[in-house]
Amino acid sequence: MTDDFSSRVIIVSGGTGALGQAVVRQLLERGAQAVVTFTKKEELDVLSAKLSDQQRLNLTPFNVDVTSPKAVAELTDHVINQFHRIDGLANLVGGYARDSVIDMSWEDWNAQLTLNLHSAFLMTRAVLPAMVKANYGRIVGVGSRQAIQASPNSAAYNVAKVGVMWLMESVSNEVKAHNITANTVLPSIIDTPANRHAFPDIDYSTWVRPDEIAELICYLLSDVASGTSGAKIPVYGKA
Repeated sequence: MTDDFSSRVIIVSGGTGALGQAVVRQLLERGAQAVVTFTKKEELDVLSAKLSDQQRLNLTPFNVDVTSPKAVAELTDHVINQFHRIDGLANLVGGYARDSVIDMSWEDWNAQLTLNLHSAFLMTRAVLPAMVKANYGRIVGVGSRQAIQASPNSAAYNVAKVGVMWLMESVSNEVKAHNITANTVLPSIIDTPANRHAFPDIDYSTWVRPDEIAELICYLLSDVASGTSGAKIPVYGKA
């Protein structure tokens, strides 16, 4: 069944962000063991407060910087030692910074690629050996509508999200013989408190909701999604 994750161990990087919390809650509702990376304890506390006692038992949080190769390797080693498997990975770590190319510093450019793209590469590379060994895996990356419709003053973010999209397709082609899929979802602007604060004059009723994106991500992480790999799926709401 699509919604049966009772035997699955899923890593959700950035699982305490607005989209991450929606994904984690839906995975836990479906019985998954959810391994969640976070960097802000207050966000983890907010997530935990929304869960039932049983769901908290199935939540394994790790305070880890997923842009660090060493930290990512230690994380996946812990997961393998504890659960003896990694069935899925949702790459949700990311962030947006606005600046024109002419005004952007090298440090800001590199920071956007590190946060949005290098984190996805490191996490994906780290989980693949266990998935290949098990002959099973599901990987989802989060791109953006801006990966195919570049917005001005967002070059670093646009480029990073293009990279996520092609990283997932590259992985899909490399490991398809091992029953491993890799797909990208491409949201438009997401209806989050942070985005409402950043764009107070925009009609947010047209924005896509985190729960809507989470439903798609959970499908792509499920057993029945075996026929979908290398896809780039738009999730634009009414925008």
